[in-house]
Amino acid sequence: MKKRIIATLIIFAALLIAFNIYSTKVDFKDFTQYLNVAKEFAGIATSKVRSITGYAYGLILGQVLKFSPTLLTAKLFNAAWLFLDGVLLYLITKRWSSLLLWMFSPIVWYMASWISPLMPVSFLLLFAFYNMKLYEKENKKTNLVLSALSLGLASTLWWA
Repeated sequence: MKKRIIATLIIFAALLIAFNIYSTKVDFKDFTQYLNVAKEFAGIATSKVRSITGYAYGLILGQVLKFSPTLLTAKLFNAAWLFLDGVLLYLITKRWSSLLLWMFSPIVWYMASWISPLMPVSFLLLFAFYNMKLYEKENKKTNLVLSALSLGLASTLWWA
């Protein structure tokens, strides 16, 4: 990668981290359900889980919360998926303008402090698309398998 792209990605990551540190709201209606399931899997829950959301995302987030059981950790975990979306978007398009458009998109900054399976699912769907295009171009079975696995994991995180 070029130095300009790496510098842009470092600035983007730093801004996402700073935004999550200084934001006071988690603006998503179901975040308490996802967070309570994650706390249960991390072993730090103070109440019984009464959730209608899926448990797969809570299981993954719970493993992250075992490392550091704070709200900031959960927010940074989800912001990391937005960062990875931007990196993957650049790898697909190979254009700096695509990365800048992603970085300055209002939806990225609106969702940056959410606790939701939407961010990992969006990354996995984009990753599946990328691998499917590589499979069409190179006809390698590994790309097809990676695409299928990421689609399966995306649907598991969203519905299970």
